[in-house]
Parts: sequence; structure tokens; C-alpha cells
Amino acid sequence: MKFISKNQDVVIGLVFVLSIYSCQSNPKTEATLSDQNKNVKDSLFIQNFIFGLWSLDSNQSLTNVGYYFQPNGIIDFVGADQSGEWRLIGSDQLEINYQSNEETIHTVFHLDSLSESQMILSDSNKIFVYRKVPFGIEQHENVLSGFHGSIESGQQKQYSFPISSAKKIRITLISKDENIKMRVYDDKKELTLLPLKDFQSIMVRSGNYKIVVSKDFSKNNAMEDFDVKVLGW
Repeated sequence: MKFISKNQDVVIGLVFVLSIYSCQSNPKTEATLSDQNKNVKDSLFIQNFIFGLWSLDSNQSLTNVGYYFQPNGIIDFVGADQSGEWRLIGSDQLEINYQSNEETIHTVFHLDSLSESQMILSDSNKIFVYRKVPFGIEQHENVLSGFHGSIESGQQKQYSFPISSAKKIRITLISKDENIKMRVYDDKKELTLLPLKDFQSIMVRSGNYKIVVSKDFSKNNAMEDFDVKVLGW
């Protein structure tokens, strides 16, 4: 009987200890879960603010430099035929990854400030101020401008066309001659990194843009036809 009684005492003691531990640990677990849920909600709230088109601010003026953040994690670069991926780390870090010259570029910005109209990012060297731009993409693309001509080896031809603000465009050059290509410019700089036949990007600034069509020196010096179309959404 004493043996049974001792076992009963041990069981009662264990139950008492576990009860105390449970009472002490549950609030901590609930608090941790509550913090995690709050962080998730904060992150989703911040992401909803980030979605959309942002232009780098330059002396209170919009520029063709910036990002278009899509809800699916894709990011398009303003004024450049380039895209990548983005994600929010915690509530104050913005990660952007993209390919350049077959190399993955990994960038992490600190999210200093965010509102409906302004976003301030920083890295170890600089602070970047971005402004939100009203933007929407139409379902179907429309032809905005078109140019047709002929060109011979070593020759260049220029064409200008207007763009309204915050417009996604695509410029295509069609020619049987692979040596005929184009470069695209806004009123400040070249937007293409090299001559090409197809260019697609988002333009923030309205104004006149320029296409320069050229034909490299080649064995085929004959005049060749080309057709350029500027499409917009």
C-alpha cells in the first residue's frame, strides 16, 4: 500500500508541475502567434501600398527611371526593356533580383518611408525618393505611330513620335536584313543598351521620343526596306 501511495504522490506532483508550466507557457505561445499574425498583416498592408508604378523624383519632376511593382512578384523597369522579381522582407526591406548580361543582380533596399504618393528607399550609399504615378494598362495594344523606309549600309534615319504620360509601349522593327536595327531615345538619353529590333517598356514622362534606324556595314550594300511600328497599351 505504501508503494502505491508513493506512486500516487509522484503522479500528483507531476500533474501539479505540468499545470504550472502550462499556465506559464500558454500566454507566451499565444503572444508569439499574435505577433506573427500582426507581422503578416503589416507585411500584406505594406505590399498593397507598394503595388503600382513609381518614378524616381528629380527636383520635383517625374523621370523615366523607376519600377512597376506587380502583385505577382514581377517588377518592370521604367524606361528600359528589363524585368525581374521583387519581394518584401519583413516590413522594412525591399529585395529586387534581375538578370543583366547573364548575371543575377541582387539588390536590397531599406524601406525608409512609404505613403500613397511617396516611397523613400536607401542603400549603404544613397537615398532614393520615388513618386507614385497613376497608371493603367489597356486590354489591347493600339498602333500609336508607324514609319516605313529604305536604308543602305552605313546609313542612319531618325523618326520622332509623341507619347502621353505613363504609357506602356512596344516598338518593333521588321526587315529582311538582319543588319538593320534601331535605338530608342527620350529627350534626355538613350533608352536602349544596344541596337535591336524589338523594344518594350513603360514610359512615365510625356513628350517626344526618337528612333534611330541604322544599317551596319556589310557585304550587302543594297538598299533594304524596313517597317517600324510604335504600339501602346
